[in-house]
Amino acid sequence: MVSNTAKVDPVWYPWLHHVTDEKPMTESFMSVGRVGTVVGEDSFGNRFYENNAYPVPNNRWVEFFVNLWKDYDSTQIESEWLPWLHHVSNDNPTTHSSVPDNSNGHTVEGPEDTKKQVEEVLRGGELSIEDQHAELDNREFEFETPTADHSNSRGDFITDPVLEAIESAEKQKITSPRSKTILVFDVDGTLTAAGQQITPEMREFLIETRKRVPLAVVGGSDFKKVTEQLAGHDKDLLLSLFDYVFAENGLLGFKGTEPYPVQSIQKAIGDDKLQELINFSLRYMSEIHLPVKRGNFVDFRNGMIKLSPIGRSCSQEERNQFVIFDRENGIRQKFAEELQKNFGKYGLQFAIGGQISVNVFPTGWDKTFCLQYIQDQYDTIHFFGDKTAPGGNDHEIFADERTVGHTVEGPEDTKQQVEDVLRGGEDL
Repeated sequence: MVSNTAKVDPVWYPWLHHVTDEKPMTESFMSVGRVGTVVGEDSFGNRFYENNAYPVPNNRWVEFFVNLWKDYDSTQIESEWLPWLHHVSNDNPTTHSSVPDNSNGHTVEGPEDTKKQVEEVLRGGELSIEDQHAELDNREFEFETPTADHSNSRGDFITDPVLEAIESAEKQKITSPRSKTILVFDVDGTLTAAGQQITPEMREFLIETRKRVPLAVVGGSDFKKVTEQLAGHDKDLLLSLFDYVFAENGLLGFKGTEPYPVQSIQKAIGDDKLQELINFSLRYMSEIHLPVKRGNFVDFRNGMIKLSPIGRSCSQEERNQFVIFDRENGIRQKFAEELQKNFGKYGLQFAIGGQISVNVFPTGWDKTFCLQYIQDQYDTIHFFGDKTAPGGNDHEIFADERTVGHTVEGPEDTKQQVEDVLRGGEDL
């Protein structure tokens, strides 16, 4: 029915493939009206119909198709669906060459007439068979479990490594053992390449490591970005990988699935001072000459403001170009020093964040903020980060007396240093 099912919840995959097999649709997923004579039944009690007749989908699946199609730019209708296809058009669909002979045509005279005719179809009983809903709700459906190589028994349909991680975590029922030690990770440059998504290998490494010791992650980015990088936009997967998840330096956080209170820089500093800071920053950045400038120079978040001279909407290639230019000219370092000189009096801190930004936050709202939630739970807190030098957004937590700091040079180095800690014989 659809040319690509990569974004669909995996529970639907077996059904989606079932409808394109060389056998008729079964009753399990469809309503039972207007389908012809039953000629067989499978081991699950699902009926088959003569002449490959297909049941008409009830409202539940119509809604599913609509939601499914929203995710795709390109769809195609398989020939098996044509018997129940209603073609609605203002171009006399009963004679239009693109309309299959065995579809049901409806000529309409505008949107209101379309709505009226659709309602008549629904009232006619073809798509609305409400008494099937209770039965569907109570029936148990068995789905084939994908294998570790992203395939089913036919060797197809699972291609997304994020889905593999979800299945791996569910199968292993991963929970961290009680431990005296916890490992805390930065995101960019530590678990992922800067601004990029985590690799399947690193995600699997975290899953295996968490069997031995609890894990936490603390990112300077907002929760949406942290989720995108570590779990492909899947919040549930992210929260299943770590015992604690902290975004925006810990100003937004979770223990398991339970959220901590969210902090607000707006409430802490006040709009007048924030506007003064933003106006100064925009003037300052307008006078910097760079190879390119793009958009989104000021990114206002719950607990911080990210100021980017190049603009956070730059491409990856432009980002890489700025990294080199900044390294040679100290663009962000000079910017942070000017901000400190003019606004340090307001109880604000300024740190180099990631590759293209300067982070602004109230004093004490650096990554050490997250330690308050874990310091009483563990004897030893190992922190792994890449921006650990003074002025970097990992420096404060790296140098804090409550942590054992580790400076890393990328995801592979992170794995190596974690393995060294685990091999060190420490009483975890």
